[in-house]
Amino acid sequence: MRTWLEANNLHVDWVSPSRVFIGFSGNAGEVGRAFQTEIHTYNVNGIRRFAVSVDPSVPAELAPIIQAVRGLYQVSERPLHRFRSLNSAVPEFTDASEHFLTPQDFATIYDITQTAQVSGQSIGIVGVSRTDAADFTNFNNLTGANVVPPTEIVPTAFGGLDPGPAYTTPPAAGVSLDAQAEATLDVLRAGSTAQGANSLWS
Repeated sequence: MRTWLEANNLHVDWVSPSRVFIGFSGNAGEVGRAFQTEIHTYNVNGIRRFAVSVDPSVPAELAPIIQAVRGLYQVSERPLHRFRSLNSAVPEFTDASEHFLTPQDFATIYDITQTAQVSGQSIGIVGVSRTDAADFTNFNNLTGANVVPPTEIVPTAFGGLDPGPAYTTPPAAGVSLDAQAEATLDVLRAGSTAQGANSLWS
């Protein structure tokens, strides 16, 4: 794989220790020629995005060892959950259209007879956004839970990108908080079920 990439004037930036992933770079023309496609910019709801014009292709002899080619397009991956931040002055746990689950509700729904107290244990959570510590403080104050704010680790060694700081105030119009809301929800749900555990976000 490395030989083929370099033969197509692409630079191999890293190979994961497991040798399952390989990171490479090159300009749009070189990448397009290597993968028999073209990279263009598109206007998506007023936001400029780049993407390939057709699906990338690879030589037949390499196809069995390649599961996916990523990074040839920009997409906003939207989580399936919807979430309203608890970092507000007067949150409403129930309103006309939404119901909010407290740790006690979750325990009832899933028949958890006693919330686990697991001080000193760690839970690994994978996300694509940082979180706002004030959300966890507010959640604990409102519900009586003991959710420990996560230790956030950004694995940049093999192509990982730092998402930047979490939003602590409403962002500009058109900026999605879905990824941050999903990360917050993951930590809240895990941390309120296994109270006192350390969350390791990456």
